[in-house]
Amino acid sequence: RRTGLRGRWETLREAIPPQSADPGIPASGHAKIICDTGHNAHGLRWVAEQLDRISCDYDNVFFILGLAREKDIDAIAPLLPRNVNYIWTQASSPRALPAYALANEMADRGLPGRVTLSVAEALAEADSLASDKDLIFIGGSNFVVCEVL
Repeated sequence: RRTGLRGRWETLREAIPPQSADPGIPASGHAKIICDTGHNAHGLRWVAEQLDRISCDYDNVFFILGLAREKDIDAIAPLLPRNVNYIWTQASSPRALPAYALANEMADRGLPGRVTLSVAEALAEADSLASDKDLIFIGGSNFVVCEVL
């Protein structure tokens, strides 16, 4: 926040409770969305600590993660939270690690999740699964976060 740069633990949307003029018509709410550009072990450790601190405030946490090809998955995977719903994705960048490769690497390390081939698809997937009592987090790469800002 002090630098004026966007994407540092930035709230993109506050939770929106369900509303309907007709009580007979189900209305869905929308989850709070936070993003952060932490993209290495140090940054993702900080993100995991923040999520751990606030996760008890939410029924579910959906963690959208995409990484660049050169990132050290062996260093990153052990830092990631275990009590979240992962959606593995990839940014529209030649440096992006393909989502299926990321999903396989993470599954091998005990972190299963859904796979989407774009950040927009990942956000739509999370939004369709989440309620106003949930949190959606987006991160892992500056490229990923830029696509939602």
